Amino acid sequence: MSRPAPARSASTNLVSGAGAQRSLEGKVALVTGGSRGIGKAVCENLAAKGCSLLINYTSDNSTAKTAEFASRLESTHGIKALPVQADMGTENGPAHIISTALNHFAHPKTRKLQLDIIINNAGVAKTGPIESITPDVFA
Repeated sequence: MSRPAPARSASTNLVSGAGAQRSLEGKVALVTGGSRGIGKAVCENLAAKGCSLLINYTSDNSTAKTAEFASRLESTHGIKALPVQADMGTENGPAHIISTALNHFAHPKTRKLQLDIIINNAGVAKTGPIESITPDVFA
């Protein structure tokens, strides 16, 4: 008795061509530390799958390159990419990101915001012996 071969579908990473459905079309993601390194690669991947982005960065010297990166993602992938400068190591940083997200991605009538994906890639570090690190360092 013969059995049917298992059916496999193509990976969403392999879908290409005009008119191909993108797996994250219409979704919104926040990527902290999204201006370089792993965060930048994650942004590139999400955008290629149709996901709009809030690209968080911290330093002033990243402003121009992050804006250029966001613009390139928009034109290449047809998504909305918004660079947001905010220090995730402060109390005001996350609040600023949410405020910006509300202004650009919230429903126009209800003002409801849905972030579908959050990539917490930003790091906060303090150097020194571990014995000297207290919870206040991360507040």
